[in-house]
Amino acid sequence: MRISEVIGITGAKLLNNPHINSIERLCFSANKSRRGDLFIAQNTKDIKEAIKKGIFAVLFEGDCEIIDDEIAWLRVDSLQSACGFFVRYLLIDYAIKVVAANSIQAEIAQVLFPPQQILFAQKSKIAFLEQLTLLFEIERKEHGLNNLFEFADETRSLDLLNADGKKLPYVFASETFLKEIEIDPLLILDIDYAPLKLYVSSFFSMKVIYEHKFYDIPFPASLFEDFKVMIRLAKSLHIPINLNNINPLPSVKFYSFKDNGYVVEGRKGIKTLIVIQGNEELFNNMALYLESDAKWANKFYLLPKNLEGIPFRNKVFYTSLKDIIEKVKKTSCHFVLLYVEDARILATMNKKIQELQQKQTKRLFDMHLC
Repeated sequence: MRISEVIGITGAKLLNNPHINSIERLCFSANKSRRGDLFIAQNTKDIKEAIKKGIFAVLFEGDCEIIDDEIAWLRVDSLQSACGFFVRYLLIDYAIKVVAANSIQAEIAQVLFPPQQILFAQKSKIAFLEQLTLLFEIERKEHGLNNLFEFADETRSLDLLNADGKKLPYVFASETFLKEIEIDPLLILDIDYAPLKLYVSSFFSMKVIYEHKFYDIPFPASLFEDFKVMIRLAKSLHIPINLNNINPLPSVKFYSFKDNGYVVEGRKGIKTLIVIQGNEELFNNMALYLESDAKWANKFYLLPKNLEGIPFRNKVFYTSLKDIIEKVKKTSCHFVLLYVEDARILATMNKKIQELQQKQTKRLFDMHLC
């Protein structure tokens, strides 16, 4: 790809008159950069190392000293936005089909659809561009092509990725993400999804009837409508699904308080702690369900301070893992809905649960966790 094309895609400003005029690949880590790369510099301190590895150009935001005039120095106002435009270019160039999905639907798709058929656009456009780049480089190496932007004679990237019966993956992204990169989502056929019916449900799981068979689905009942949308999508796009032994959503964990004070993973006890990790939309969904369908229950919502705008009564804010433990210990509510952004908090709680189950000598919230 010529430097002029990079400028056209990203809106970058060329700060010098380099000796080179093209790049071969994108690179996101200085220690993995190679000759011919365009280095996406998330930290300008890494540029010097990338230059030693032989990069042909660097894309960065902010101010940076030009230390090698032979390579192209490309400055943008926003690295995230520039990478978003590169995402747009690759999605169009590789004819990738894009599906608009909210964060709940995307999480359901992760456990419902075959992993090789879907990609999930993260909030970070830089991270998603890196994911796309890695996928396409693997595909091109299988065809003997080392240049991300190189095409075999009389072929396009669509033909390359479809070789040997392989199918292009679908990209799942939020409407906001797609609007920011100016991509229109795939229009899903209006399929009647009547074959899926809700038979029995609870706050923790549901039993459904799909194509005249019963299935136990380990998703909260509040997610049934989003689940229906994903079933409809699978039928429309002919994505194979298997409703037997579906895994629970990765961002949801249930813990129960027993009569003796022990806390165990699961949902059978006198008090239930529900932990939502990193999915604010899912947290709001489950909180709304508790407010409307569990009016009899005492509950409170435990949140980090940056989520003060969550519109629910009985919300309490925490500052640390120790603070979470103290607040949960003191409550007599039936349900505690806890939102954590850092996966390490959930990992620590799971580790202590496992220790508790092995030792059975201490109660979780009497243990020193911090």
